[in-house]
Amino acid sequence: ADKTGRYETLKNKFEIEESLISAVTSGLIIVSGDTYRFLHEKLQFAAYSLLNEKKKYQLHAKIASSLLNKPIDFDIRDDIFTITNHLNLGKDFLPNDLPKLKASELNMEAGKKAKSSAAYEVALNYFINGIHFIEAYSEENNFNKHKYLKVNFYLEAAECGYLLNKQDVMEEYLSKTLNETDDLIIKARVSEIKNKYLITSGNPSLAIQNTIELLRELGINFPTNPNIVHVLISLIKVQNILRKKTFQELSSYKTATDTKFIVAMKLISIIG
Repeated sequence: ADKTGRYETLKNKFEIEESLISAVTSGLIIVSGDTYRFLHEKLQFAAYSLLNEKKKYQLHAKIASSLLNKPIDFDIRDDIFTITNHLNLGKDFLPNDLPKLKASELNMEAGKKAKSSAAYEVALNYFINGIHFIEAYSEENNFNKHKYLKVNFYLEAAECGYLLNKQDVMEEYLSKTLNETDDLIIKARVSEIKNKYLITSGNPSLAIQNTIELLRELGINFPTNPNIVHVLISLIKVQNILRKKTFQELSSYKTATDTKFIVAMKLISIIG
């Protein structure tokens, strides 16, 4: 039985009816179509508590497998936390043919939902479990197509580490991210997370130094030790550019879409 009080059809329907007939006739279990549920929630918890740890994890694995194999009209996202919790609790007893990529994607979705609600510890747990599934998947398949899913998991876990003030967690997953790719946009995301941590932990000068070095890699040069002369020169350049533009021209400009430019502006705003 899952924690919502439902029995999933894990065996043949007739086997279930036969094994539960005494409980049903005594009124402890209620039947509704193909669904079985305890009359009272406390009965469910009492039954669950009688299982040893291994049996509990095996039960979670069976429920997760059953939910993943539901007909196509069953939308697992309607109860994303329930199925993902079963997957994670039973991960050591799941069948080999269980779709690990799907399991990792469910953890990503659940993690993002938890994170958006500021449940960072819960979110971190989903991301770490998602990493477990995606790393297992990458060992069994040609992973190039889904490589950035693993990178995104590392980044999400690292950001939760920062938000929870867990430096070791943050550093671990930022390091794993950099080991996976040398993409400048990803490096900028790593720098963004690390700089936020440096600033909140009272080390803004190192955050500024990191940002200047990465901006150079993006083709944007900032002086290491800017002074009033640098500021005046930049102001004059901006004034000259704006002087040649009418209000109508400026108002017709579209939102910036250049990824490097957007990333650079984000980095600058963090140390600003």
